[in-house]
Amino acid sequence: MHIFSRLINIVLGIASILCLSYCQKITDEDIGNSDPGDNGETKLINVKTRSLSDSEIVFPLYAYVFKENGDFHSYLKINSVADSIQFNLGKSSYKIVTISGCGEEYSILEKPSMKELIKFKNESLKHSKKSMMMGITNITVDKKNINVELSMTYCVSSLEVALSGIPLNTKKVRFSISPLYNAINYNGEYQKSNNGDELSLDCYLGIDGIWKAGPVYIFPGCSDNTTFKISIEKESSLSNYSYIFKGSPKASQPFIVKGSFVGEVTINGNIITKGWEDPLLAEFDFSSSSGNATEEGDNKDDNNDDDAPQKGEIWNGCIVANAQSVESGTELLLLSLKEWECTYPEADDIISSYSINGITGWSLPTWEQATYLKKTFNGDKLDELNDKIEAANGYPIFDDSDTRFLCLNKDNIISSFRFTESSDIKKTSDESRIFYLRLVKAYTFKK
Repeated sequence: MHIFSRLINIVLGIASILCLSYCQKITDEDIGNSDPGDNGETKLINVKTRSLSDSEIVFPLYAYVFKENGDFHSYLKINSVADSIQFNLGKSSYKIVTISGCGEEYSILEKPSMKELIKFKNESLKHSKKSMMMGITNITVDKKNINVELSMTYCVSSLEVALSGIPLNTKKVRFSISPLYNAINYNGEYQKSNNGDELSLDCYLGIDGIWKAGPVYIFPGCSDNTTFKISIEKESSLSNYSYIFKGSPKASQPFIVKGSFVGEVTINGNIITKGWEDPLLAEFDFSSSSGNATEEGDNKDDNNDDDAPQKGEIWNGCIVANAQSVESGTELLLLSLKEWECTYPEADDIISSYSINGITGWSLPTWEQATYLKKTFNGDKLDELNDKIEAANGYPIFDDSDTRFLCLNKDNIISSFRFTESSDIKKTSDESRIFYLRLVKAYTFKK
């Protein structure tokens, strides 16, 4: 839905209006800057703002009039949708600029020229929590009052980061992106430092095991290629990785970065702010096997067996049911953190559609896997595992006579088992009975 400013009569020549601007008082000198045409005649200019999409225009909204040569002419701060944007202008050519969504996080000037810059107020952060919009139009004032409809678009990009497969003993993850523009002028032109700016963000660990940052709003990239840097800090080591992506953040476009330390990347759906263009997805693998890692600290091998998931841990949104070292890395038996209740005919649809953090190809436990699970995780060991599952917001595994989990028997026929060593794996033929479902996946964690 388009949001329109509802017009009311605000005229700059009315002496009672003393302060409509952002820390600016309108004086007689300002009124005299209207550049009246012949016989001092001025015309009323009504400005409507609208978004080119269904996104909302955020108030306060700042409206500027610039002379044809780019000098400042007039300024209004519009605080709500109930206020209008009106100027009295003499016969001449002008440029009208409106800015929305900047709040207190951008350095908006009181009387700028068109070439002066809008920057992030905290320049060291190089990002904002607010998404700034801008609209620009040229007008020529002649004999008639003018109604102007001004379209506004985002002049920043939104950035979101999701990094999966990070080793479990990681203390801190930092993500950097470069090169970026660092400012925009009132004519909608971006500016960069000599080589472009670099933005760094501290990531946080989500309950799904993924390190994330954002969304934050940044000025677009100033190169055809974008460099990502990832720093992984542990107790005794610091490892740095880099990756060059062919593409860059664009204005009015979400830039979604999905990287994986173990080389598995997927898109499981993205939340896109309304009114933005389709996102640009940056997928990459930054494992040391790609040859782009540099390391510091005591531990010089950041992908050794010590970093591999261990049995009984929650890793990458999965339960590590077993972990065995092999020449190529570590062979894992993963068990789904998620649990379902279903009849066995319904299981096929669940199995075929399940994916977590890029790991696909899940299945029912085989007879051998079900035997291993019920012998390994029962009693106190099952209680210990459930504590970790609940800490990861997963579904704890229950064991009682009514709780049986689907599997296959030795003849690959649908059967069921309990997480109790003494229980038998039993064939089932009742298509109406409700069973519990935990899926398994054989997975190689590579060195």
